[in-house]
Amino acid sequence: WLHAATLTVERLADGQDVLFLVEGDASTYSTFGHLARAVRQLQPTIVVEVIPGVSSYCASAARIAQPMVEADEALAVLPASYGVEVVDRMLDQFDSLVLLKIKPMLDELLDLLERRGIVQHAVYVEKVGTPEERVVRNVLSLRDETVPYL
Repeated sequence: WLHAATLTVERLADGQDVLFLVEGDASTYSTFGHLARAVRQLQPTIVVEVIPGVSSYCASAARIAQPMVEADEALAVLPASYGVEVVDRMLDQFDSLVLLKIKPMLDELLDLLERRGIVQHAVYVEKVGTPEERVVRNVLSLRDETVPYL
């Protein structure tokens, strides 16, 4: 990130505008933070402006027209790579759970949802907001399928 930050600072010093484009929101599981920190370390006076985006999970909730949480309910958002044991514990602590990047452990997660008796509440959304968007309400139909990263 130091190399990218150096190039960024050089371009800014030359009077150019620089942008870092992300899918979703730059403040949620984005590599943008690495670059912003490195730029600030090199040149603390540079103003970094962040334009908010729409995170994939907010777009997904809107797409399926279902609130993630209401009133005093609690929401957790985490990468599935934390592992099934952590996801299992989180299900006890939060009313709604958003799992991102589930590709490597899809079948294990389906097993957990079945074991917990909550599989009917799960919805899978991939590539939300793109022409390849897919919404699956019967998540058990995904078993043994290779799903995309996003």
